[in-house]
Amino acid sequence: MNSRIIVFLTATTGLIVAIFLGQAVGQGQKMHIAFVFGFMVGAPLLLSLGKNYWYLIPGSILCGLPAIPLGGRNIDLAELCIILCFSIFLARLAFKLDKVVIWRATHIPIILFIGWVCFIFCIYPVGLGMFGSSLMGGRFYFQLLLTFIAFIVISSREITEKDCKWIILFIVIGSIISAIYGITSFFLFDQEMEMANDGSGSDGFYTWHQSLAGPALAIVFLLFSWKQPQDILGFRNIPLLILYISAIFLTLFSGKRTALAALFLAPIISSIVFKQYRYIFVGLVGFFVFSFVVIFGHGNAFHFPLQIQRTLSWLPAEWDTEFRYIEGGADPFRESLRRFAMENIKRDPIIGRGFSIQYSEIMAQISASKYSGGPDSLAAPAAIGRSWHNTWLGYAADFGIPLAIIQALIYLTALIVSFKTARAYSFASFQSIISIYILIYTVRDILVSHAVGHTAVDAWHRWWMYAVLFSLYAIASKSKSNITIKNK
Repeated sequence: MNSRIIVFLTATTGLIVAIFLGQAVGQGQKMHIAFVFGFMVGAPLLLSLGKNYWYLIPGSILCGLPAIPLGGRNIDLAELCIILCFSIFLARLAFKLDKVVIWRATHIPIILFIGWVCFIFCIYPVGLGMFGSSLMGGRFYFQLLLTFIAFIVISSREITEKDCKWIILFIVIGSIISAIYGITSFFLFDQEMEMANDGSGSDGFYTWHQSLAGPALAIVFLLFSWKQPQDILGFRNIPLLILYISAIFLTLFSGKRTALAALFLAPIISSIVFKQYRYIFVGLVGFFVFSFVVIFGHGNAFHFPLQIQRTLSWLPAEWDTEFRYIEGGADPFRESLRRFAMENIKRDPIIGRGFSIQYSEIMAQISASKYSGGPDSLAAPAAIGRSWHNTWLGYAADFGIPLAIIQALIYLTALIVSFKTARAYSFASFQSIISIYILIYTVRDILVSHAVGHTAVDAWHRWWMYAVLFSLYAIASKSKSNITIKNK
């Protein structure tokens, strides 16, 4: 009887979906078509995941897939996944299938961060047209709220070895999917915009190439989290050494200067974790040899393409005229952003103005646009979009100096906890690999914090990692306490 009911319900649902889809196709309703296909793919996926429904959060954030049309408005796929996972989380809480963990000592900086943001929002509220834009205003508050929800959902889980294995898989596959989407979207959509702006099109040296850095960083960070430096730099495993060198070449073509520096940072952090300090010296020697070859080889023995020149432009070599404005580490674009940020900080040093947009900022953008091609004309729109390219000045400019201090506490907590967690689990275990991976990323974030930073986007890409880390740390601490009690 039950099987007949299931067959009947399945057939009826299939018929309704078929009619609905056919009607939507006939009327050209893209939103309805997207929902039908989303339901057809999402429902079986959720059923197959079961209690591991939260996998959708890191998986969707890492892959960076495009937004889904929603009534003429846009909402990111990852945002939809977080809303869905939170709904399931609440339902499972009601049936006591899950538990919620909000208060841990490691959570204090995160709670302070979101609490301070909510406080500033109450003082300077903005319109919550969260689905109507991809940038600015209420959308950033909405994104931070979802980020905190994702943090609570994941940190409430007891992360297992199997979970970490899947997360590692998501990191690798997600970085590759994100890179493919970034490259294809440029040639399909962004190329016309680039050509309209400056005529560069696909020949631009800092366009689709940026996407190449993502997979390289993911692979190298995981590589040095999994294997000891002597296995890679000590020529004990030649294929892994070739993989590392290949990632360096891939990053060279990305035009990302900080990404290249991070690839040299990974073996140094790994050497400290695995207590193979001599490989810090080996890494530094390799870095100086690499720099020497670049400085004296470029223009004499060989000539780098423009993409590689941009990546290496911080070195004192004879670069092409396109890079004279940034050679030697100069950065007029970021200097303009710092000046705009300092103006906001001087105006409101303690509480900032949140993500609300001020009339004076719009006027500053209009004034800057008069100097077409200058650094101010490029920096003003980025400042209004809160892409400050500086963690400390940017956070202080948006929410006051206290938030910059809170962010420092988040970094410090992640740094200490990731180091302790990496030591708490067996090396080469999936828990240890994830912990070292987060440690490397945290050190990287701190070292490049003067050049990158966005008050909402930083949390979006990192807090799910911290949730995994804090859960692993709590489990390791609990296990250690149990062992101590048994020994007594």
